[in-house]
Amino acid sequence: MATLNGQFWFPFRREHILKSGVIACSKSSLSYVLSSGKGVAVAIVLGGAEEALDAHPNCYDLLLLRRRGFVRLALETGTYLVPAYNFGENDTFTQVTNKRGTLLRKIQLDIDVFNAWL
Repeated sequence: MATLNGQFWFPFRREHILKSGVIACSKSSLSYVLSSGKGVAVAIVLGGAEEALDAHPNCYDLLLLRRRGFVRLALETGTYLVPAYNFGENDTFTQVTNKRGTLLRKIQLDIDVFNAWL
């Protein structure tokens, strides 16, 4: 599993994440792991936090068009891509209505940008 680089900046959390086998979702980390030999797999959640903001029951908005770097990396390292989709995941929890363009959505996106910067 790969996660944001900022997750490794927090004391004790970093050690817990590394012990769990999680790596940073950076090109250098992914390239290193995928080039280390056969039998290695990495899971990446492509939509991330931005896609999670659109997770409402009976609504499936996927953010894939701008997320192409993983395909390029797979071609460079000779790694197979195995697409996976979790059906019904958006029906599990209900979140507040946060349509695009509202103040709430702007605040959520600002928090998302700040967390990605970490």
